[in-house]
Amino acid sequence: NNIEDKIIYNGCNYFQKDFNRFLKNTLQLNLEYRKQILKEANMVYPNNPSRQVLYLDQHTYLQSLNDRNDRTTMRASIECREPFQDFRLVEGIGSLKNRDFFGSGNSSKYLLRNGMNNILPNYILNFKKIGFVAPLRKYIEEDEIMLNSFMNLKNSKIFELPILGDFNKEILFNKPEMYPLKQQLWFFHLWLNYQLNEEFF
Repeated sequence: NNIEDKIIYNGCNYFQKDFNRFLKNTLQLNLEYRKQILKEANMVYPNNPSRQVLYLDQHTYLQSLNDRNDRTTMRASIECREPFQDFRLVEGIGSLKNRDFFGSGNSSKYLLRNGMNNILPNYILNFKKIGFVAPLRKYIEEDEIMLNSFMNLKNSKIFELPILGDFNKEILFNKPEMYPLKQQLWFFHLWLNYQLNEEFF
């Protein structure tokens, strides 16, 4: 509805209205923390939506990534360091003006690319940013055991949990656009079975 909504919901795959479609009773999502961080972002970067989004990500999404990174590396006995997250560097970069941060336009990683201009070759400096995405759908559909488990998700005990007890399975299982959410619920199903020491699939 407005710029603040765009900032708060930046990076979200599903919204309150989507959850209201899935659940017969309204799920009261608590956005107080995100609203508090946005209030801080407004004070630190007034009238600057681009920096407010980055500030919000720094205090929400990045923390989630750090948590997962810490759990996976520590589980494998790896001591992982994040040099770009040194608090002195973060504070210093946070004090820069937009032109120093984004360049003349809305350039991705402008400061880093500019700093490495005389060190790295051009093909690295201008390489298109891509995320690591595992072809999970392909893995599921090509493995008979996984596919069978995935297709039987509607019989999972997770739908007996209070938070999912009123879940509208008809929307979830009959709408192709719900595949990502269905996949996430399946991961939850597998995790719960594993934690309860039941049969994994």
